[in-house]
Amino acid sequence: MENFLNFDIEAMIKPKSRQDLIALAHEALAELAIINEALDEVLSSSPEVASAN
Repeated sequence: MENFLNFDIEAMIKPKSRQDLIALAHEALAELAIINEALDEVLSSSPEVASAN
């Protein structure tokens, strides 16, 4: 797992077109999916969470 976000900072600050906004949204969703997977991994190894399920 990589420890950085792969956002295009300039596109975030100055999107030039609708396509830039769509690409940025896809990047954000991909990063959120990575974060979600990491959280699921951490939570699944937590004894408190395991005993609650």
